[in-house]
Amino acid sequence: MFKIGDWVTWVNPANGNKELTLIKTIEDKEAFDEWGEELWQPKEGEWCWFYNTGEGKPFCGKFVTIIQKNNYTTYRAHNAWHECEYCEPFIGELPTFLQY
Repeated sequence: MFKIGDWVTWVNPANGNKELTLIKTIEDKEAFDEWGEELWQPKEGEWCWFYNTGEGKPFCGKFVTIIQKNNYTTYRAHNAWHECEYCEPFIGELPTFLQY
């Protein structure tokens, strides 16, 4: 169901809070597949990292919309004149593609 690199939301049984986690390993994937949690989707106005493959210039902006064209998904931020291939939640850290 999920794959490594997916962001998922889930309810932490220890405190009942909804949390956001990046699936980094096979073990993470198997655990989230079993728990049946949901894939993270950006919400309008949410701060996110946006970037395109090979550009090397990520930027942070407020999410506006998802654009579907011919089985291809792109994302648009309020402060961007172009669409981006990738969008991930801003959690106060560098985007994942710069961390690893």
